[in-house]
Amino acid sequence: MAKRPKINEAKAADLGLDILLPVRARRRQKQNSAALGPRIAAIRVEAGMTQRELASAACVGLSSIRKIEQGDLGVNLKTIIKIVGFLDCDLAVVPKRAGGSPS
Repeated sequence: MAKRPKINEAKAADLGLDILLPVRARRRQKQNSAALGPRIAAIRVEAGMTQRELASAACVGLSSIRKIEQGDLGVNLKTIIKIVGFLDCDLAVVPKRAGGSPS
């Protein structure tokens, strides 16, 4: 039996080939994105908007809003930036310490 080649997780995700990643890697990616969706949903609700209203106001598809709020990684970064910008928020990349907590 041939040895399975190691898949570069970041490259596979960038290419939209998440299905090729081992289940554990896909689960880890979903956990990493899990904080963004609920945070956007909370800000949207706090602003008194429905998903449909946010989609229309930010000029993005309703399905994109739903996907983001569910933690789906298949949404275009430009779409996320439009939504975050419309909600008058910043999108930040924060390095983590070895233990996984923000520095």
